[in-house]
Amino acid sequence: MRDKLKMSLLLDFYGGLLTEKQRDISELYYNGDYSLSEIADDLHISRQGVRDSLVRAEATLTELEEKIGFAVKYSEIANNNNLIKKIVLNALDMQSTEDIKTSLQKILAIIDNEQNV
Repeated sequence: MRDKLKMSLLLDFYGGLLTEKQRDISELYYNGDYSLSEIADDLHISRQGVRDSLVRAEATLTELEEKIGFAVKYSEIANNNNLIKKIVLNALDMQSTEDIKTSLQKILAIIDNEQNV
């Protein structure tokens, strides 16, 4: 399941760089949850043809992510945004000015780390 989720994310980022056939098959498989047989029936091609197209698409998507890294960077930014939100919500509940100052310093450290990447 985790691999399907990862490939779906990569498809969102790099799907436009696949061939139309690879993109269509990948969309059905990863986002539409179609089986290989269902895709083969719908597209009037062999099950092996579907599998071959998926293997090539996966290789392309994985290679693009290794070279460019948009999906990893996106995940890091999303995680940092969630962390910042959590810190801010905690700071809103704090009574001590010193605790709030510490929370704000944590936020600045996260932002500084993002700018250095």
